[in-house]
Amino acid sequence: MIIEGQAGISLGYRFWSRLAEEMANLVGIEIASFNRYYTIEVARTIIDSGRANEIALYTGNDDNIINDLLTTYKSENKMDKYIEANIVGGLLSHWAAWTRRSVEIYRPIKKIKEEKKEILRELLMLNLHVTTEQALTFGFLQGFQRVI
Repeated sequence: MIIEGQAGISLGYRFWSRLAEEMANLVGIEIASFNRYYTIEVARTIIDSGRANEIALYTGNDDNIINDLLTTYKSENKMDKYIEANIVGGLLSHWAAWTRRSVEIYRPIKKIKEEKKEILRELLMLNLHVTTEQALTFGFLQGFQRVI
């Protein structure tokens, strides 16, 4: 398992794309970037790779666990078809120390996603789009150097 954000290093789209393409036995990624922009980037890259159903995404973002678990990441693939990916669990911190409580927290989140609570999903996806637009507009991935 590879951890995004380990030691403050962002590995970037090209790294994750190449890894998903070349490492057939990759089954999971823990996203521990403590940075929503990097989390979105990893999810989008795995969707774009065509392996969203093969590679499990886990949150290690101690500051955003619930939001990470509730959000459905969506990206358009090369055939103009929208593909979704979800963070399926958490690792690190309280997920390791508060196992019972973590399961209690995860159950209603899983139920919300299974029942496709549309208003909540739409708001979370809107939040994702707003965050993505902020990154693009203000150049987060280029060190906040404005790109437009």
